[in-house]
Amino acid sequence: MHHHDFSDRNSSNSIQLAPEYDSQIFGLDLGLGCRLRYMAFERHTLNGYYDPLVSYGQQVFMDAAYDAGRFYFSFDVARGRGTSKNSVTSTAASDFSGESAGTLGWRISERVLAELTASGGDYGLNYPVKGWTQMSTALRVKYSF
Repeated sequence: MHHHDFSDRNSSNSIQLAPEYDSQIFGLDLGLGCRLRYMAFERHTLNGYYDPLVSYGQQVFMDAAYDAGRFYFSFDVARGRGTSKNSVTSTAASDFSGESAGTLGWRISERVLAELTASGGDYGLNYPVKGWTQMSTALRVKYSF
């Protein structure tokens, strides 16, 4: 469960349930599961971020991770269907979505770690004009004292 307050005096509440079956094959951690998500905003504001009045969805996902000591990686791929409604009087819109994320890490020394992370998703695969797309990358260098 998560509550978030925004600077424009909007707020949201969300909850996610994600049961997963995990297995290990040749040192590779594999997972397969489904996610059920629900999110509600106080109001739909049209202020540049995705803020439907109500949004819920279900996804099937697969994740994998491997740790070889100095190097490690993880990734997650998901596909599902989401439904959202922007106002009390609007009709609910439903569409397919796909998303993924991956991290590649390197333990440079006992105290220094470097990670490269990328993620992306398309939340309106049938009608990209009605949905939204996001992509992000990050480089993190961590030094532990």
